[in-house]
Amino acid sequence: LTVGLVGIIIGTIFIIKGLRKSNAAERRGPL
Repeated sequence: LTVGLVGIIIGTIFIIKGLRKSNAAERRGPL
């Protein structure tokens, strides 16, 4: 169970980082 929770936390962190990077790329792109 602990390993699963850690995996979920790491997954959410990677997803958040990916969203932030995609948003930054979209903002920098058109401008």
